[in-house]
Amino acid sequence: TDRYYPLNPATATAIKVVDLRGTLPGWNLTLQLGDFNSTTTTAKLTDAKITFRQGVGLGTITHTTADGSGPATWGTDLVLEAGGAAKKFVSATANNGGMTTDIEWPAPGATTEATGPVTTVPIELYVKGASAMAQSYEATLTWSLNNAP
Repeated sequence: TDRYYPLNPATATAIKVVDLRGTLPGWNLTLQLGDFNSTTTTAKLTDAKITFRQGVGLGTITHTTADGSGPATWGTDLVLEAGGAAKKFVSATANNGGMTTDIEWPAPGATTEATGPVTTVPIELYVKGASAMAQSYEATLTWSLNNAP
C-alpha cells in the first residue's frame, strides 16, 4: 500500500538566502528532486514524491532586513516528483528579498510511516505501494538560486 514518511524526524531543516547586492533585482530559489535509485541494485522507486509544507507550525519564512526591502514569499505547499522538473520554491520580487531570508521547517512530531498524508508533518516522502523493494534508496535534491524574481 501507499506510504508516507516524515523526513528528518530528529532535526529541523533550514535554508538561508543572503542578498547583499544592494540593487535588489529579485531572486528565486528552485528545487528539483532526482530519481530515487537503489544503493545496491538497479531498482528505482517510481512515482515517489516529497512534499514541503508551509504555514503555521510547518514551514516558515523570516526576513531580517536593514534596507527597507520586504520579505521573500512562497505560494502553496511544494510537491516534487522524483525525476521531475525543477520548481520555484521561494522568490523575492524586485525591491524585495534583500539582506537575509531564512526558510525553516521544524522537526516533525510524527516519526512513523502513515497510509495517508499527514498534514502536520513539515516535509514528507510519499512512496507508491508495490514500487519499493526492501532495500535502501537515495535521491538528490538540487537547489538553484537564480538572479531573477
